Amino acid sequence: MSAGPLTQVALQGLQTRCFGQRVFSFAEVGSTNDELRRLADAGAEEGTLVIAERQTAGRGRRGRVWHSPPDTGLWCSLLLRPPASLVPSLVPLLLGIAIARGIRACCGVPAFLKWPNDVLIAGLKVAGVLCEAGPGGLVAGFGVDVNQEEFPPELPAATSILLQRGRPTDRALLLRAVLEEAERLYLDACARGPAQLIAAATALLSTLGRQVEVQLEGETLRGLACGLEADGALQLEEEGGGQRLIRAGDVQHLDQVEPLDDLTGPL
Repeated sequence: MSAGPLTQVALQGLQTRCFGQRVFSFAEVGSTNDELRRLADAGAEEGTLVIAERQTAGRGRRGRVWHSPPDTGLWCSLLLRPPASLVPSLVPLLLGIAIARGIRACCGVPAFLKWPNDVLIAGLKVAGVLCEAGPGGLVAGFGVDVNQEEFPPELPAATSILLQRGRPTDRALLLRAVLEEAERLYLDACARGPAQLIAAATALLSTLGRQVEVQLEGETLRGLACGLEADGALQLEEEGGGQRLIRAGDVQHLDQVEPLDDLTGPL
């Protein structure tokens, strides 16, 4: 199935109660987030999933273009209506954990998180999350580079699971694993609060314990990324002293040392 189209049939056998139980699949859309936003505003139920084989106007954070070639990756958007116990700022971390765990389980490749919304393999970006709130609910878009053999030169820091693993991945199997893990994390956080979610993110975050540069609106900070707050904010010990909480910003790792992982530990 990894080489064929990703359709609703691909989700047969999905072990979830809500996530992905209602699917709209497209050969091509401008943006899965935009398509799901229209469905959300029309009353689509929570857990509705939009998947596309190709996006012509896929985007990342701050309006960046997301490279979405046909029949190679997972280009998806999931509709959430979280209760007050799960603040929206935790959703990118939640989906990042689910994607990283899905890659580890299905592909045997050590995937890590980069705060706030990227998934890395060997220090290169393999997936990203873009959440957009609106009156119809929270649209959580995610893109995973699965079977691409190459990337345009303007994306030198991008990679795919294929390039790291050396063989194709069944996209349907990976999507099911991501949705099942995401729902488990979501239901637990909704019922019991964010403590376990923060612990899971901390275990997978390659950002923590490293010197980083944070680009904010009109300001650049440098310091040590030392932890997460309960709402997912990054704790930064600044070079000049003092601590800042970063709730939104672009983070760059200033060293090139990536964490090693033999996949034997509980994550």
